[in-house]
Amino acid sequence: MKKIALIFSLLTVSLFAFSQEVRLNLYSGYVFDDAVDSRYDAFNYYAGTVKGAYQWGAGMEVMAAPKTGIEASFQRMNTTMPLNYYKVGAQSTTFNLSMNQLMLGVNRYYRADGSMAEFFTGAQVGMLVAGWKNPTSYQHGTLEKLSWGLKAGLNIWPMENVGIKLQAQFQSTYRAIGDAFYYSSSSASGITTASSLYQIGIGGGVIFRFPKTN
Repeated sequence: MKKIALIFSLLTVSLFAFSQEVRLNLYSGYVFDDAVDSRYDAFNYYAGTVKGAYQWGAGMEVMAAPKTGIEASFQRMNTTMPLNYYKVGAQSTTFNLSMNQLMLGVNRYYRADGSMAEFFTGAQVGMLVAGWKNPTSYQHGTLEKLSWGLKAGLNIWPMENVGIKLQAQFQSTYRAIGDAFYYSSSSASGITTASSLYQIGIGGGVIFRFPKTN
């Protein structure tokens, strides 16, 4: 996690050095439930839900062109995951999760002359770094998985350098939920597949704009 954070920080500083305008984006929102499961048969399965929760974060964005921004962002949410599994009958465990999204993305802006409203769309790719804990067995660990996302929304600029952000986003993490959770709940074997995460969120935030002066 520390190495990933260092690389992320160096990348952000490098982007800042070559930019003509910098935006600091502060995020706040809610991510909805997502179901996860893997089932071979009635005696070999797990199924659960990553519960919806509050998500916060920040992004440093440089304007590579007047209507295009490159953003390095961090978002975090703490949640739980009730998981049902088979071990001499159906049983269940509720895991505690801390989920950190480290992403690099491109945003495209659309704004009419003289308008306070600025529409945007964006795409991003990066990594989910998650910590998990089984409160029943006290087992815990971390996982790192490839992640990507899409977003769209509206920036409103009541002042030249301070804006309000409204957005919806979709984030997907490949094969995020799998053996680590199943085996920490059960000594049974057989499931080797994992379930990807598909998370939809809505929210907003505050934008601070810092134009560079020559």
